[in-house]
Amino acid sequence: MPRVPPTSTGRTILCLLAGGQSRRFGGSKVHLRLAGEPVLAWHARRLGAGLPGRSELWLSLAPGQSPPPGAGAYGRWVHDAQRNAGPLAGIAAALKAARGDDRVLFVPADMLCLGPDEALRVLLALARHEAAIGVVGQWVNGPRAGRIEPFPSAWRVGPARELLARASMAGVRGPFRLASWAGVARLPLGWPRDADAWESVNTRADLSRTRQRLGLVNIHEASLF
Repeated sequence: MPRVPPTSTGRTILCLLAGGQSRRFGGSKVHLRLAGEPVLAWHARRLGAGLPGRSELWLSLAPGQSPPPGAGAYGRWVHDAQRNAGPLAGIAAALKAARGDDRVLFVPADMLCLGPDEALRVLLALARHEAAIGVVGQWVNGPRAGRIEPFPSAWRVGPARELLARASMAGVRGPFRLASWAGVARLPLGWPRDADAWESVNTRADLSRTRQRLGLVNIHEASLF
């Protein structure tokens, strides 16, 4: 497995975004279990294994949200400053809590098929674009050609804080809109190679397909508490 080049200062932080409301799913997705394991612990074990040295696992939660099952696998919990403000609030809170020379990889908790190799690709893209503030994905072919995928994304904390401050003043509310700002690089995504890894679980039907992709054929291996 390729390695992310070490930086002279700063840490690599994997921040799992787990503060969403899961309205379309009909229940809290952070209470899923995969192969009997809480989904948050499953992510930490699976994605954490591919992180470079000097790395940390953080968990992004909504204001006042109780720690979900598996939260103990994360070294730090960061709560959004504002309720129901969307994923940008989670990004902003984590960037504020990090040090200016850190880099943060943001992964939503419902991207169940994303593996350590794909997470590492995003970090490697940020390392290759030395002048970039951050890296998001963009489809280069297939039915999603041209579409921006804001997650997973990796950001250099200091300049990313400034970018988010300017974006907030300009009324930007969705993370996908950050891709058009100067300094944000794009990781080319190919169809169908990346189709599964860059898929989110939004509905119960999505969960059924995800079971098959992960080989979790027993319904009890990926179910709500």
